Amino acid sequence: MSSENLEINTFGLNTGSNENKMDVGHVVLVHPLEYTKNTFTEEAKQSIPISIWYLGSYLTHYGAKVTLINFESDKNAINHLREIAPTADLIGLTMMTSQITHSLTVAKIIKEEIGDIPIVAGGVHPTLYPKETIETPYVDFGIYGEGEIALFELLHAIKEKKPEYYSTISRLSYKKNGEIFYNSDRTPVDHSNYPDLNYSILDQKVLKAQESLPLITSRGCPYNCQFCCNVVIAEKQTFSSWTTEKIMYEMRRGIELGVTDFFIWDDNFFQKKSKTDEFLKGIKKLPKKITWFGNCRAEYFHQNYLSREFLKDLRSYGLTRVSIGAESGSEKMLTYLQKGNKPEHFMRSAEWCAEADIAPSYSFMIGMPKEEDPDIHETIKIIYKLCEILPLPKILGPMLYLPLPGSGMFNDCVNAGWQPPKTIQDWADMNSGYGFHAYNRPWIKNPKMVRIIWFYSLLICAPFGKIVKLIRTYSRLTKHPKHKEWLLVFLALGGAILGKLRYKLNFYAFPVETKIFASLRSINSM
Repeated sequence: MSSENLEINTFGLNTGSNENKMDVGHVVLVHPLEYTKNTFTEEAKQSIPISIWYLGSYLTHYGAKVTLINFESDKNAINHLREIAPTADLIGLTMMTSQITHSLTVAKIIKEEIGDIPIVAGGVHPTLYPKETIETPYVDFGIYGEGEIALFELLHAIKEKKPEYYSTISRLSYKKNGEIFYNSDRTPVDHSNYPDLNYSILDQKVLKAQESLPLITSRGCPYNCQFCCNVVIAEKQTFSSWTTEKIMYEMRRGIELGVTDFFIWDDNFFQKKSKTDEFLKGIKKLPKKITWFGNCRAEYFHQNYLSREFLKDLRSYGLTRVSIGAESGSEKMLTYLQKGNKPEHFMRSAEWCAEADIAPSYSFMIGMPKEEDPDIHETIKIIYKLCEILPLPKILGPMLYLPLPGSGMFNDCVNAGWQPPKTIQDWADMNSGYGFHAYNRPWIKNPKMVRIIWFYSLLICAPFGKIVKLIRTYSRLTKHPKHKEWLLVFLALGGAILGKLRYKLNFYAFPVETKIFASLRSINSM
């Protein structure tokens, strides 16, 4: 099910037909680590780098040679990059804000130790901050917004040694004679005609190790959540989707590879009821029974959409779990966040999912602008209520709110006296948000309370058996001796008891355990 040729600028050069493509260049696409490299374990995370996989699939369809380097799944990624980079015409770095630190480290290694190979940065952060991204000496080009077409055109121009064509490539920022230039936007990619996903460019060992295959079947989210950077990215406000036929085609291909579970990564898969209806009809025709899950909004759970009956039908055809961004248990904060839902929506979604044997997960945040102590208490209260309803509750957080560039709440943090980073290197140097000093940011009204709640966030609904399993797994990965492993288990269980008491009694003063933890962590790192 190959797509038709899309509107790509080939600068008058013939790239050949789909059956007889000419070589348009070799690009190495790199997926860096988030924040800083994980120093706790050498064991790699067996994950598929979905953003560069999609980019690579698009580029190979039109004749490019693509190599993927995934630092999450390949503990020897830097050595593999050293080997392959000298053969590349272009190196692409995907760059979320959380990946900047490692992205710049990788770019510096390329420029200073491997060779002067052109580097292009793309992703959310370069889209929000194109000027700051291109100003770093380690990045030659930036692409803002969807990168498929721009990346192909840039690779082709570099391969053909035609720098005069840079000015014609939409969404591209580039340097020339010490000046920086920014090109205008263009029509988004037509996702209904997206090329087939190319499994051959993935690490085959990682692919075989997948318990669940990730798919992105649509892009865009029309909602206006004020903590999300999507609200300032124009193309994210426009919903564009694969056809049901295309989704089923890619699922059948996955089934042929032995996949039986699919994680649909869309911002909001259940956004349109008509799409969900068509999807369910397609699932029923697949050659093998599968399971699947995706992201959803709590207010969709009502009699005219995700009703009790419809949820049971979805469950019978593979829906096992849904991920719901709850964010807060306070109606005041939900209004401020412009979430469009209320606490009762979370309760109803939990009750109906439990009845249908579907496992929902809920994510929460604390430490937000305008948040007061009663708002935090409401969040803890609703988390406990969800845990009472669900047989196997999965609660993410409450996580510490981190200001994302471009969001409305980001501006509120600035108005509260916070000074955001001014350069991309400043972003790289900024603490990831999980260090203890992060709780003293000026918009947080009660940093001691926020700090102790986040400190115990993993334990709110976790049974003691799960805590023991988690600590023992951590000890195995970090290769701790047995006596240290059981010491950590003992400390974790003691902390769990104390944490659960704090939550139950709403008592967060005198957080001495956080200081003890910091001391132990400091000693352990010596």
